[in-house]
Amino acid sequence: MWGAWLDGVLYFSTASASRKGRNLRRNPSIAVHLESGDDALMFEGRAEMVSDRAVFARYAEVYEAKYGWRLEWGKPGEVTYAVRPRVAFTWTEKAFPTMATRWVFAGA
Repeated sequence: MWGAWLDGVLYFSTASASRKGRNLRRNPSIAVHLESGDDALMFEGRAEMVSDRAVFARYAEVYEAKYGWRLEWGKPGEVTYAVRPRVAFTWTEKAFPTMATRWVFAGA
């Protein structure tokens, strides 16, 4: 999934009719992880729809710089989500399990 990390929040967009979009409407709990199996980073949180145009504009700017693709505000059938981590886990394959770390974020 393409997305951008901005001010401690993961933002991503998806089609509202996609499996991901339908699942998040039904249950906004989400787990996110890197694709690497050697350097593990996972976090859990809740996906909240972005309704603030200014927040979306900042996300779209970061997204375009990263991927070379500009997202559009209010595009029919598209939804943007913000995920604030509640709890995170990380480790490296080489040092597992001695350096595995868990964080719980304020307000979680």
